[in-house]
Amino acid sequence: MKTRDRKKGIKKEKDKIKEREKKVKTKKKPKKTDVVIDSDSLLSKDSEEMIIENKRRNDSVKKIKTRNRKKDRNRDSGERKKKRGIGKKILIIFLGFALCCVALAMAFFLYIVISTGNFDPEALKNQDQTLILDKDGEVVTTLGAQKRESVHYDDLPQVLIDAIIATEDSRYYQHGGVDLARFIKASVLQLTGHTDAGGASTLTMQVVKNNLTDNSQSIIRKFKDVYLSVFFMEKKYTKEEILELYVNDSCLGGTVYGVEEASKYYFGKDVSQLTLPEAALIAGMYQAPNRYNPYKNPEAAYERRKTVLSLMVRHGYITKEEEQMANAVPIESMLKESSTEEDYYQGYIDTVVEEVERVTGNSPVAVSMKIYTALDRNIQEGLNKVLSGEAHDWEDSEVQAGIAVTNVNDGTIVAIGAGRNRTAGDWNNATQSHRQPGSTAKPLFDYGPGFEYNDFSTYTLFNDEPWGYTNGPSINNWDFGYEGLITLRRALSYSRNIPALKAFQS
Repeated sequence: MKTRDRKKGIKKEKDKIKEREKKVKTKKKPKKTDVVIDSDSLLSKDSEEMIIENKRRNDSVKKIKTRNRKKDRNRDSGERKKKRGIGKKILIIFLGFALCCVALAMAFFLYIVISTGNFDPEALKNQDQTLILDKDGEVVTTLGAQKRESVHYDDLPQVLIDAIIATEDSRYYQHGGVDLARFIKASVLQLTGHTDAGGASTLTMQVVKNNLTDNSQSIIRKFKDVYLSVFFMEKKYTKEEILELYVNDSCLGGTVYGVEEASKYYFGKDVSQLTLPEAALIAGMYQAPNRYNPYKNPEAAYERRKTVLSLMVRHGYITKEEEQMANAVPIESMLKESSTEEDYYQGYIDTVVEEVERVTGNSPVAVSMKIYTALDRNIQEGLNKVLSGEAHDWEDSEVQAGIAVTNVNDGTIVAIGAGRNRTAGDWNNATQSHRQPGSTAKPLFDYGPGFEYNDFSTYTLFNDEPWGYTNGPSINNWDFGYEGLITLRRALSYSRNIPALKAFQS
């Protein structure tokens, strides 16, 4: 009985297990977090709690990841907004700077227009001559337009036109008054400290500078030249007329103005008769007329002429063979013999012209003036005789001198000995050599007052001995020796320093 009941119980258990297996088979496929219970085992309570905890942990991880992704998106969005903000600020600053530059440029241009004033064509015409008068009111010389011999464009030889264009303004017939590329380049170089960059002035701008603006080197004047050249000169005059104005009013050495006068002064011929080497020489002088003066600096004039001829070859005006033939002509062989009579008062005239230009800012050659001077012809002629060797024997022609004679009553300059063997515009030894006078000071400041106030004579005695200035420092003679008791005559003759100082102290 017990055995039969046990078998029935086992059978019931098996039937229950089979029913559970059927139910399990009919269920959907479990998710990753579901637990599959097979027929041989059941989950304990702890296992269920573990599954729940794992599920909670997985949910927390998902939430953290989602939150981190949101933070990353927010951070990226913030960085992008920050970058866009910086870009906007930079753009605003750049636009503001650009607007300021435009406003300043417009204001500067407006200032140039207002300060330049009206264009005056009459200023381009020849003015009355400048008169330089001596102390008695007599005319010493004349300067200016009436001294020039103006020429028409048709009288200019083509070789001279080509030489000037090639040297001074190679794109003259292409630009409208200003060569913009050259002008910008020269302006930038000058602003960066390259003072030798040149001004890039066209022929038109040089005509304006010579006649309508001043001779200052300021950037203001340069832009005035540009304004007048572009908006007036090039609109009113043809290229030929502008070139005619240029060759007639440019300085070509000292008081020589215009190509006709220069041609006669240097070569003794009309401008229409100039040859290639002569035309190249004149064209080269426009840059620095006194530096390339063939009488004064024949070697510098030769090198400058070579440059002009080379430029003419580069721009296609002459051939290489013509360049070589022109370079073979010596400078001295082209020049006429210089006249010294016309330069008799030239040292004094150069001094007057220099002072007038410094005081007024205008050249007396370009602007008509009447200049009254203190020139004493008798004293000036005496200086000329000394310098020429007529009244004094010089060791050789290389020895130079500079003399300025002043009126002791009012300090006016009555005569100038600018130097020996010089021409117009040469170095003025009397006014341009800014050096200390050396031993020349001894008769002027030491012995001269002694003769006037202390009854000195040529035999006044001085003790040549160790000595010093009143405030202590000692001095020496040129030979670092002493001669003892000597006369004023010997002290001055041998340029002794200590007797001179004693004379001054007395």
